[in-house]
Amino acid sequence: MSDIDPHTREELRTTYVTGRPAVTEVHRVESRPSSAGWIAAGLIAAVAIVAVGFVYYSQNSATNPTSDQLTAASDQGRAQGFAEGVQNATAQNAAAGQALASQAAANQAAAQSEADRAAANRKAAEEAANRAQAANAGDNGRDAAATVNAPPANAPPSN
Repeated sequence: MSDIDPHTREELRTTYVTGRPAVTEVHRVESRPSSAGWIAAGLIAAVAIVAVGFVYYSQNSATNPTSDQLTAASDQGRAQGFAEGVQNATAQNAAAGQALASQAAANQAAAQSEADRAAANRKAAEEAANRAQAANAGDNGRDAAATVNAPPANAPPSN
């Protein structure tokens, strides 16, 4: 047997001395070359190569969409943007309508307040004019009474 010879033979001798006759056990081990380890390693490598290829091609197809997929995604984005724009415009119009309604209510309240003040001022002016007219009428009445009772300046005195 040489170092190149793949067949190895080993012998293991164990001697037990428990009693007077010594007992010796001999174990002979012969190893033969086997390719089972290389076959298992090859199968594992093949599975790993297939797995790497699968991962590479599945990522590549996901990152490189077709023109149909690009067109569909573009159309979907355009439709979604349009819908969001309509929603925003509706919300803005509603807010503007509410602001206009609030402004109109405030303007109406201010106009009503101004009209109430004008009516109160007119009423006060009319009452002042009536009082002034009444005072003038009273003065005119006194003047008229004084004129009626007084003799004319050129008239002869009456007895």
